Amino acid sequence: MTTEVLEVLAVSAANRWRLAQATISFQAVLAWDQAWTGAAESEAPLSCDGARLLPILAAELQRGLGKAHQGAAWLHDYVLTTRPERLARALAVQADDARKHGLTDFADLLTEFGEHIGEIVEVGYRGFIEAEAEEQKSLSEKLTTLLQGGSASDLSLKIRCRLADLTIGAGLVSAVVPPHAHAAGIIAAGSAARKVWRCAQLDDAEIAAAR
Repeated sequence: MTTEVLEVLAVSAANRWRLAQATISFQAVLAWDQAWTGAAESEAPLSCDGARLLPILAAELQRGLGKAHQGAAWLHDYVLTTRPERLARALAVQADDARKHGLTDFADLLTEFGEHIGEIVEVGYRGFIEAEAEEQKSLSEKLTTLLQGGSASDLSLKIRCRLADLTIGAGLVSAVVPPHAHAAGIIAAGSAARKVWRCAQLDDAEIAAAR
């Protein structure tokens, strides 16, 4: 059953590589953000080590945002080209197969998100692209503020939530690219991040603003 789905999708070696790069890029930004936030909040007053470390962390975050931009663009294009409805059908088959093999948690994740893969990736991509340029500028301003003895915060909630959406999307695509044992962890990471940051509230606010 899994083989039949993958033959229809015809996943190329190049797309496997790009999928891996995209997944890494989304998680890398969130990891660098955690390091940046921790260093920024713990350095008061700013030490010599902090003054050396913060510019490095800011540069890594800005570089990571650029890579995540590329990853988001690839993922968005892949889902549109493959067609969300085809991916949703493939994910439904994978969910049934996982449940038959006792992988209940994996099956539940695929059932919860698989049907909405098109919407999840679209929202993640659009939101990230809209916020990234401002985030790049904001990081430079925050670094200057910190080096001058002020305080600054972490990445915006919007970009964090959209990275969580993109992580879920990448995990869903991974679920139809064997070996896909790691897909459950990727989807779960994105889902958990959305819950921690209460992204549903942001979703509701953006929907209301668009009306």
